Amino acid sequence: MFSRKKLIIGVFSLILASGNLISANWKEDAWVIDISGGEDHTLVLTNDRDVWVGGANGGEAFGYHYYGVLGTGNATWSDFETRFVRVQDGDMNTPSDYLENIADIDAGWQHSLALDVNGFVWSWGWNSEGQLGYPQVDYATTPVQVLRGDQDQDPCEPSDYLKHIVGISAGRSGEFSLAIDANFVYAWGMNQEGQLGNGEHGQNVRELTAIKVKGVGGQDFLANIIAISAGADHSMALKEIDPYDANLDGSVYTWGANKWPGDGEYYQAGSGKLGNGTTVDLSDTPVRVLSGMQYPDDPNHLYLRDIVAISAGWNHCMALEEYDPWDPNLNGRVYTWGSNGEGYGDREDPCSMGGRLGNGTTTDSNTPVFVLRGEQDPNDANSPLQYIAAISAGEAHSMALDGSGYVYAWGDNQHGQLGDGTNEQRLTPVRVVGRDRNRNGIHEPNEGYLENIVAISAGYWHSLAIDTNGAIWTWGKGAGGRLGLADKTIDCNIPHRISVVYNLTQETFAFAIQPAIDDANDEDVLEASTGTYYENVVLGDESITRWTTISTSQTIIQSILAT
Repeated sequence: MFSRKKLIIGVFSLILASGNLISANWKEDAWVIDISGGEDHTLVLTNDRDVWVGGANGGEAFGYHYYGVLGTGNATWSDFETRFVRVQDGDMNTPSDYLENIADIDAGWQHSLALDVNGFVWSWGWNSEGQLGYPQVDYATTPVQVLRGDQDQDPCEPSDYLKHIVGISAGRSGEFSLAIDANFVYAWGMNQEGQLGNGEHGQNVRELTAIKVKGVGGQDFLANIIAISAGADHSMALKEIDPYDANLDGSVYTWGANKWPGDGEYYQAGSGKLGNGTTVDLSDTPVRVLSGMQYPDDPNHLYLRDIVAISAGWNHCMALEEYDPWDPNLNGRVYTWGSNGEGYGDREDPCSMGGRLGNGTTTDSNTPVFVLRGEQDPNDANSPLQYIAAISAGEAHSMALDGSGYVYAWGDNQHGQLGDGTNEQRLTPVRVVGRDRNRNGIHEPNEGYLENIVAISAGYWHSLAIDTNGAIWTWGKGAGGRLGLADKTIDCNIPHRISVVYNLTQETFAFAIQPAIDDANDEDVLEASTGTYYENVVLGDESITRWTTISTSQTIIQSILAT
């Protein structure tokens, strides 16, 4: 999702460096630069612009049928991957047979999007409502290219496809998608609640190819937008900031459902996710989000402003304020609004817990509220969370990354998605804990906290992070393989590192594998394709099982372990 791109991390001097611990069969010099959590799957983008995916192809644990959401050419109902595999090229038709030259990724519920370096958009998965932007298929098990739709034709470079795109977002509901170019916001798919923002809505109303999102009140079209984020049935957009133009002030726009529209076994009330101070059912054109707690008593600041990142959850919204050390009013604070009580869960746990707004309550809010500091500063826990570099909204939980590289989470925790070593609901932020060094499944004080993190992503019921070594950390719901932890499909309330290495030499082993052996979780798996000394190595509980008959490798392994 474009809104989850970590655009401001540089302000806090967090640099994503290459690391030796990388994922299965990746190139030796590759590392992770972006990650996106969907419902039952996870997308990973490496620095060589390849896309990898892990999780469920079909939702065996939930009984759903996802029609090739992994993009691997497989649509088997009960099939899933517990290790990351590479997304095939599909209509991109590359010499490598895999999707490549990708600049951005976003995992939705039942489909995924990728943006290539040339500004074209690719999609795969279910297409029940036109969410792929390619109406010729019911579903796609490998990537197809999103069609142009209403995008103005470039007479100098005519094309049938959406082009010059700079941001993408796959809807949390898996039923619609968003994209932006330098001029407009585009949307396609389901439009029952007005989430496409074109002034229309209604049951069975949908757009099979991209249409332009209108402006506030349906006037003209939304412009000067730098970020988008698609929720379950609502959308968000962020206007750019220009200190020399008062109209470009980092304001936020929303459209679509203002509360969960359905009713039934898994329904719980929740409203206010448009953030415009109303409880109306929906708005099928954009509205501007009010300032709420940002400027509660200032009539000159009626609307939220100075925002640098946005993220739409299932039934709530998040916005991150700019951090400016020279301005006492801009402290990198986080604002939330929308549903805050019990909500839609999954079929195993049909009622997710509240607290996703992080303000110490379970009360809905139709205007922005501060996320409280919580464990960021226990001595001042009721002041606003601050110095935040990135945000991400899940189904019923929220995440934030601060400038020191620590991760905070709050809200529903039934699957351990908050990563605090418990399954307790949290109404204010808790700090995500460090690895289970004692391997007893219990977080203990000497194990500290997850640190040196540079990127985060909240899936529906799981969470993801990337550290400065390019290693991936996962926690939360494990069913369907979405955590990417080898054959581990159980829930994890303590972060686990995915440590997989490629094409190892003796030198790489000494500097990459031995440190992993020293401090690995017992679920860590290190795999190597054919290398100088051995073919495969599996790490488990500080021991190595050798999967090769090459005699020299045993000597090398024993020698290094002995020292």
